[in-house]
Amino acid sequence: MGASQHLATICATFGLGLSMHSNSHLGTSLMAMAHLAGTTPNLTYACDTHYPWVEDDDEVLVGGKIAFQEGCIIVGDAPGLGVALDQERLRRAHQAFLDTTILSRDDTAQMRRYAMCSSIRTCRSGDSRNLARAGISG
Repeated sequence: MGASQHLATICATFGLGLSMHSNSHLGTSLMAMAHLAGTTPNLTYACDTHYPWVEDDDEVLVGGKIAFQEGCIIVGDAPGLGVALDQERLRRAHQAFLDTTILSRDDTAQMRRYAMCSSIRTCRSGDSRNLARAGISG
């Protein structure tokens, strides 16, 4: 979190705003991101998370998934991150990790499963003409 705070300071020095993005995480890291966001005065763009796509059974927090209220997460005043780990859920998640046969990460293949626009799938990294046609800034 210190590196993110340092980045926020650099951005503030140059009059730049910033945002945060988090991918493939559970409630513990979501709350860490929310706490960091709450202490970053020049966070001028909305934070982005993939948390809504976490399956309820995969969350490891007591009480299950963290609820969004009007697009926001409430950061309470409980100690630490304000959440507690469900030890049984954590044990299951750890076992699922040990049992996985996925040995490498392929974000492109995963994203293609959800692509809504066929032109996005034809874009190649660094080809700004194709990215612009697909409506993506690059």
